[in-house]
Amino acid sequence: MNILPVLVRKIALVVMLCVSLPLQADYSITNLSLLHGDNFKLANKSQYTITLDHASSWKYGDVFFFIESFNPEAGDSTEYGEFHPRFSLSKITGKSFTNDVVRDVSIATEIEFGEKHRTYLYGIGMDFNTNDFNYFNINFYVRDNKRLSGKTWQVTPYWQLPFSIGNSKWSFEGFADIAGSESSSENNIIFQPQLLLDIGHLIGHPGQLKAGIEYGYWKNKFGVEGVTESVPQVMLKWTFQ
Repeated sequence: MNILPVLVRKIALVVMLCVSLPLQADYSITNLSLLHGDNFKLANKSQYTITLDHASSWKYGDVFFFIESFNPEAGDSTEYGEFHPRFSLSKITGKSFTNDVVRDVSIATEIEFGEKHRTYLYGIGMDFNTNDFNYFNINFYVRDNKRLSGKTWQVTPYWQLPFSIGNSKWSFEGFADIAGSESSSENNIIFQPQLLLDIGHLIGHPGQLKAGIEYGYWKNKFGVEGVTESVPQVMLKWTFQ
């Protein structure tokens, strides 16, 4: 695959976004992932995906964004991305929103962007107190696809659960987008869990290289009624902290 131009564009975008934010990072992590799977719907049946994502905290909250290319070696490759800044009420007000269940409450925003696609989301995010998860959060949105009339709702849980089997380190992580119908678009569900083995841990560089499987489920893909996608993909993930 001739992926170098794709990677250069992605890295440049990440650098520009990081520089543009007033970061005072409690954490910062960037991942580069390569996936491959078959049996996709409404696109090439067999598909390679390259994803560059970044998550970090900043002075008034946290931010997550990603950009991905599908079949970057092909002349008809496409790109898609999302930008998720959240504004922590505890950081902004200096007051604690922590209790036995909730760790923090945020104003949650999101922009989805791709070719001829812009969707804006806004609402409330909740970070939960959990003993075993690195994080388990849920965002509750109003969803506004600019290509459709009206608005709808969306609920997005996302999580990361580390665990061990013998001397090996694993993680179960992922997200779900559950959205209502909007104009001519049907309600849809996207569910993408990942099961990853920390290969870096086995060779003395923990957390830097993971491999495993991502399972993608999409009910009413692109809001098209009756088009349901169910695709397992092999996955390699490199992490830069």
